[in-house]
Amino acid sequence: MWRKYTVDLDIIGNGSYCKVYKAYNPEGKKLAIKVMPDIEVAEREAKIMNRYESSPYLPRYYDFFILNKKAHLVTEYVKGKSMGGTFQNTVLPKMDEPVSIAITINVLKGIEKLHKIGYIHDDVKPKNIMLYKNDPEQLKVIDFNIAKKITGNKEMHKELQDVCKLCALLLNGSLEDIRSTEFENERLGAVLLNPFSPDEEERYTSARQLIHQLESFL
Repeated sequence: MWRKYTVDLDIIGNGSYCKVYKAYNPEGKKLAIKVMPDIEVAEREAKIMNRYESSPYLPRYYDFFILNKKAHLVTEYVKGKSMGGTFQNTVLPKMDEPVSIAITINVLKGIEKLHKIGYIHDDVKPKNIMLYKNDPEQLKVIDFNIAKKITGNKEMHKELQDVCKLCALLLNGSLEDIRSTEFENERLGAVLLNPFSPDEEERYTSARQLIHQLESFL
């Protein structure tokens, strides 16, 4: 038992700064507990998760406590598995355009909740997207430990660039440099390259703008 939680000590997630365990509350609800040695970072992540609005594409926050000098963050248990690692080291089966776009839109809908409380995720990569059965409706954006405060368009441009890289990866199965990627759908390619435009005035400045553009392909 960790506090009031019954814990399965088999690790279900393992990162450079944390370990994640399956756990159950007293009512038997399945949860996840992320254990982190850096208490300050963990407290910050917990505060961010506690502030963002409920979203089907973000894990729900439940509890936070310190035990044995380590932080314990209790969240919704997320089904599925991580989509990969970084953009450079992830190779996936190519996905159909409608599925790729639907996944990308739902990632945007999730991180839009962060943007509304003044943060970008700042690490939208395959490793931080959990997907179950390749179903866009069973997707969660995870890990908010390096979320960054929004001070201007610079942060938003970077966030939208990462999301567009994700979409290009899904469409092509791998990604080296999105700027040199050949897109079968040139109009879609133009949308995904917009956040990289040399003219920053032409770039999208919100997740909602990019969602609107992508929805036109569905």
